[in-house]
Amino acid sequence: MVVANRTGILRDYRESFREKQFLSGTAIFKNHAALQNSRSNVTFYLEPKAGKSNILDNLKSDYAKNFKDEEQFGFQNFYSWSYQLSGNQGTFSSSLYALYKSDTRLGGKPEWTVQLESRIINKPWVLDQDGKNKFIMIQEQDHTVHAFSPDGKELWQNLFQGEILGEPIQLQDLSIIIVTKSRLYRIRPDGKNMNGFSVELPSTASYGATISNFNKEQRIYIPATDRILAYSLDGKRIEGFENNTVDSRILFDLKITTLGQTNYIIAGTSTASVYFFNENGKIIRKQSLDTDGESVRNPIGLVAASDEKNSFVYVADNKGSIFKVPFEGESKKLN
Repeated sequence: MVVANRTGILRDYRESFREKQFLSGTAIFKNHAALQNSRSNVTFYLEPKAGKSNILDNLKSDYAKNFKDEEQFGFQNFYSWSYQLSGNQGTFSSSLYALYKSDTRLGGKPEWTVQLESRIINKPWVLDQDGKNKFIMIQEQDHTVHAFSPDGKELWQNLFQGEILGEPIQLQDLSIIIVTKSRLYRIRPDGKNMNGFSVELPSTASYGATISNFNKEQRIYIPATDRILAYSLDGKRIEGFENNTVDSRILFDLKITTLGQTNYIIAGTSTASVYFFNENGKIIRKQSLDTDGESVRNPIGLVAASDEKNSFVYVADNKGSIFKVPFEGESKKLN
């Protein structure tokens, strides 16, 4: 359960969750977690820099003055604080932890910094440049995409038509598949388009691409609100695939698997329906879930075994109920 005193905080949390921007992935949190106990009844964690405005809003004026006093108190010299309360057999123990800034710890001092024209709207992606070297790709608010070497040298920049959706996918030849709301890109590691790209999409994409390798033929599948678009790797559209629409918005990415002789493309929708397509866009099966009228906003999960009998799709609704959807038979509510 997530509780906040303003709806804006909840919206920001939901957006961060969707983008998988978790504290557990930051260097500061990882360093702090190494200090504190891994188990407790209550843990309160705080990063003064990130939470500065909230801290000042909630402190009385004298305490707020002390918090901002860099000479006498020095709170700015700490990356993070946490307080833990633990109970065991009728007794309690409490612990206070603080991570002091240090150049010798991971996350203590940046190796390099780059100042862009506007804020970054996607997380950095680390991709292969030539099979031996890596590069870092980011996108800023004006939709310019930048590529940097590991030592901070800018390799190239390119203006895309829209925000990158989902995750870029790097193929075996090191080319990169990228989707925005209006276009499909396939670029080389040097930022230049492959022949035949970019491609204008006939419908607005709602998430990034999924790459299949059914029958040793790679295809690009893109969720586009209430339909799926399909393309070959040379950018040619596979006609007829988008004619089979679904009942509402497709959530996040498409899942793919092969069970027996059947290739599946699976989509979950906001009205709690799960669709099973074959590789040519024919609907094999649709399973509608009873969520008491609640819409769904979470991505579906796929557990694929060797056959349909032991393979399942999992769906979580907004109230925390989890549904197990088989490839054969009826769905089941697990909690």
